[in-house]
Amino acid sequence: MDENKLSAVIGVSENPAKFGYKIFTDLLNAGFKTVAVGVRGGTVLGKCVYKSLKDLPNKPDIIVTVVPPEGTDKTVDDAISLGVKEIWMQPRAQCRKQL
Repeated sequence: MDENKLSAVIGVSENPAKFGYKIFTDLLNAGFKTVAVGVRGGTVLGKCVYKSLKDLPNKPDIIVTVVPPEGTDKTVDDAISLGVKEIWMQPRAQCRKQL
């Protein structure tokens, strides 16, 4: 990933044992410009967690999905509607849409 691009991690959790938390934390610690998206909202590591991609103040260049397979299709649809060109899916995430 490019450090100058804005990335969004979809599926961020407040639980340090969850992959969404770990990936979000790792990207921040590596110096990437990263925002968090999680259905519960709130904050993680003092950063706002937005409830959806459409709630973000700026369009991300890249999204990383860490959501169950049943949530991946909606995430991909939202990303496409915003014009996001790069989507990374973590293992077990499945998309049934043809891009």
